[in-house]
Amino acid sequence: MNQKYQKKIVRMDEQTWRITDNLFTATVYSYLLCGSSRALLVDTGFGLTDLKRITDKLTPLPVSVVNTHGHLDHISCNHQYETAYLHPEDESIFVQHSLRDYRL
Repeated sequence: MNQKYQKKIVRMDEQTWRITDNLFTATVYSYLLCGSSRALLVDTGFGLTDLKRITDKLTPLPVSVVNTHGHLDHISCNHQYETAYLHPEDESIFVQHSLRDYRL
């Protein structure tokens, strides 16, 4: 893994984890919130690790994703999950930031 990239997982309470992605000087947070029958992941980070493998280790519950917005540092592991939500008004940003040419 790139020396300029770090991932940190902090258990905040019995049902909540903060997953931090650090890439160079940029930091983005994802939050895993576990209920009684499902879990919700808020944002999916830079996409430089297998986030699904991490969330599967943290909870046996099925995980759905909700994105705060469509920027690439918040959506890049969405494809690892069956269900992801985003406000419709942010769809054009999501599409732009999902393009391979944009990400290079």
